[in-house]
Amino acid sequence: QSFGEQAVAFDTEEWAGFVEDHWRVRKGLTVNAGLRYEYELLPLPQQPNAALDAAFGQRGATSIFPEDRNNFGPRVGIAWEPFGLGRGVVRVGYGLFYGRLPGATVRSALVDTALASSTTHVQIVPSTVTDCPQVTHQGFGYACAYLAAPPMAVAQTTSAMVFDRRFRLPAVQQGSVTVEREVGAGIVGSATYLMNMDRQLPNSMDINIAPATGTRMFQLQGGTGAAGVRDGETFAVPMYTQRVNANFGPVTDVVSNANASYNAVVLEARRRSRGGLEFRGSWTWSKAIDDGQSGAVPCMNGQFDPFDVRYDRGLSELNHPQKVVVSAVWEPRLATEQRWLRKAANGWLVAPLFSETSGRPYSFDIYGGTRLSGGHQSINGAGGGVYLPTVGRNTLRLPATFNLDLRVSRVVRVSERVRMRGMMEMFNVTNHVNYSSAMQRAFLVGAS
Repeated sequence: QSFGEQAVAFDTEEWAGFVEDHWRVRKGLTVNAGLRYEYELLPLPQQPNAALDAAFGQRGATSIFPEDRNNFGPRVGIAWEPFGLGRGVVRVGYGLFYGRLPGATVRSALVDTALASSTTHVQIVPSTVTDCPQVTHQGFGYACAYLAAPPMAVAQTTSAMVFDRRFRLPAVQQGSVTVEREVGAGIVGSATYLMNMDRQLPNSMDINIAPATGTRMFQLQGGTGAAGVRDGETFAVPMYTQRVNANFGPVTDVVSNANASYNAVVLEARRRSRGGLEFRGSWTWSKAIDDGQSGAVPCMNGQFDPFDVRYDRGLSELNHPQKVVVSAVWEPRLATEQRWLRKAANGWLVAPLFSETSGRPYSFDIYGGTRLSGGHQSINGAGGGVYLPTVGRNTLRLPATFNLDLRVSRVVRVSERVRMRGMMEMFNVTNHVNYSSAMQRAFLVGAS
């Protein structure tokens, strides 16, 4: 019941090269083009598990880390003034960018290899897992080092993490088109379309799950009355009841099978300081869709169904469709012959900042179900996503967040060379309540 060291030291190397050319085609038309190459060298495995590699080596192995050598990212930008010089500009940009592999992900693959010397946590009861080492004189009293292999009951719940043999670094294509022009009274307006196409995003799945041999029918009791959440509605999901290899618990495969897309329109107006007043305001409409977001430390099984990622396709947790931001800076400049009035009115700076954003999305979650050895509970036994599959992820939304901040400052001249500035800042001036999370437990699995 004890565990090897969690401390691990490793190095990664990142190499990159970039070439760029700036080309002025003619007056009012400029083109920038470039190409970047990136390479990340990961450390060598430190505690490979030959038995685990023999069982799952065709998918992923503890003795091999991925190498991605073809990360060439082209970039191009165009600036065009079709309305005449200084009367407006059209900008077009595109680039292919590659993500980094977080150190926490590398560390997990280095230390979680299901060896007696690499086990970092134990399952006390089916729903309680404790990390090692524990705080001195606290916890369950288990020692944090052992020389012999753990008992079979513990070994069968010991998890491992491997990199998929086809793992690739995230590739993100970004593009934008902006039309900008002065509309009068010193105000410049712009309209922008933004696009992101994200491919090869990191995800995780438990590959020590045998294919389902049957399905199970569920019936909702209660609900909102909306499609997919009606009282009495039924649905069926594949049931997973066996491990591929009973000698191991969950074997998490770090894959790059998740994709995402982001589309947005941004309208903006800004005015440079004139008469002591400047402001900027923008409105954004956007939509983000993905196959789920994986953190730096991959979860045991990131998919609802380990054999089909399409269940997880839905609105992103980062999807906030509407956003309004308005800021201003006002410096009164009163011109009068009355000296006391000039001193009282001038030297002030008032800067409000207002923002309103669509609330965070969340899901109807289902608690309970079945579990495989070492895994978590879910309605299909796989231990992955727990959202209601009839409607999918992130179909609910919290109220919009609203915030108004204010800064007021004043410069006072003490002498010819000395000036003092007093400042007052107020945050959430209206004391508005903004919700950041919600209890997502909507249904509980019961007996048939």
